[in-house]
Amino acid sequence: MKKLLCLLSILSFLTTSAFAQTVPAGTEIVLGLKRHKSQRTMHSKLNAIVKKDVYIDDKLVFAANDKAEIYILKNSKAKFFGRGGTLILSGGMVYDVNGKAHDVEIQEQYTGKNAPFLAKLLIFKKGQNVVIYPSQNFVVKLSQKFKI
Repeated sequence: MKKLLCLLSILSFLTTSAFAQTVPAGTEIVLGLKRHKSQRTMHSKLNAIVKKDVYIDDKLVFAANDKAEIYILKNSKAKFFGRGGTLILSGGMVYDVNGKAHDVEIQEQYTGKNAPFLAKLLIFKKGQNVVIYPSQNFVVKLSQKFKI
């Protein structure tokens, strides 16, 4: 009986692994935000969503509206003398249809507008902070391949 159970478990493992799809590293995923975010309210990460479905060999891997995170590497808010803010995004996580997290690569920098020259003469006039709107898309790439 033990031998039969072992044989059945090995066969079931082989059949499931034969149908497993490999999602290659470098697969592009389009992310976005649900609502606009100002640099003043950003901390260590942005909560994002998958904007477009991603299929590998006709199998859904990342569905639209799945959860994702984009990490903030640097967040320098607008400064005095009319200088705008700086925001650098680097790396993140995307969750597949099974709910497993996968590392993604992104490297983007945003800069807020500086105040006009005449406004710079006023010492306490700040520049603008970076604002990211839901229409902004972030194209990220998978860091490592995985099976689904």
